Amino acid sequence: MRYELQEKPVTTQHEKLGKIEFLVEVPQASSQEEAVTMCGGTDALIAFVNSQIATNAKNVARAKARGFEVPKDVVLTEEVIAKFIAQITEEGQALAKTYTPAADTERGPSKAKKAAAYDQLAALVNSGQEFTKEQLLQMLDLAK
Repeated sequence: MRYELQEKPVTTQHEKLGKIEFLVEVPQASSQEEAVTMCGGTDALIAFVNSQIATNAKNVARAKARGFEVPKDVVLTEEVIAKFIAQITEEGQALAKTYTPAADTERGPSKAKKAAAYDQLAALVNSGQEFTKEQLLQMLDLAK
């Protein structure tokens, strides 16, 4: 077993102490055998994996619903809303049903990293100094 320092800190708001933020190291299995042992046996590992897959699959469907774009010129009558919800439901169900962890490895940068990239880009543009197209494209890639 190994321990990996997490990039994103644990954060919470304490009612008397205010904001608390700290980094943690978490256990990570280095083999299938370690994963079985860490989870308390094969049945427990399977239950854990199935629970995590269910959570992730629902999150993919939720993201689809949140990101659904309603055209600006559409009048939202009950009938139109019902059609959009039916479309979202169908697409969300399909995404959840076909979810696999192997397909979920591509993660974009966090909001903080995107904001930092945009801040860096704005600082460069506002500085008045010359920059190349390549520099600009590189910074935009960081914000995707």
